[in-house]
Amino acid sequence: MPDGVDAAADGGFWISLVAPAPPFKPLLLSKMLANPLVRALYARLRPGLKAWGAVVKADADGRALQFLTDPTGRHVSAVSAVTEAVVPDHASGSSRRRLFLGNLVGSYVSYIDLGPADSAADEAGDAEDAAADATGGDAGVQHQEEL
Repeated sequence: MPDGVDAAADGGFWISLVAPAPPFKPLLLSKMLANPLVRALYARLRPGLKAWGAVVKADADGRALQFLTDPTGRHVSAVSAVTEAVVPDHASGSSRRRLFLGNLVGSYVSYIDLGPADSAADEAGDAEDAAADATGGDAGVQHQEEL
């Protein structure tokens, strides 16, 4: 279930996924989950859901490019917000790109290091190169990687 959407450095989008789609899709549940408060409660109570966390990188046209997942929820679960930011790397004196992940069930913010922040053009290539080293694609997603 998607929750938050934020702009990516390359003009695309990062989409946070609170929980996998439930195995059933009754119309009433779909309408109820459209409400953010109900979605948050659903993620906290997890009726029939295991711990799980994921974000999707989409291009400007909405096509999925990258799927980052923690299938066990060990590192992050119930991801409700995702933000890409450039932060200083005090050790090297340069900057790095990080993907910050907020969640509904923990009292912390996780992050993923996306590599050096040299230029906007290099950023997209670095993310694709890093994802290319990960596990293979899935259903139209160009790259899939475990968190």
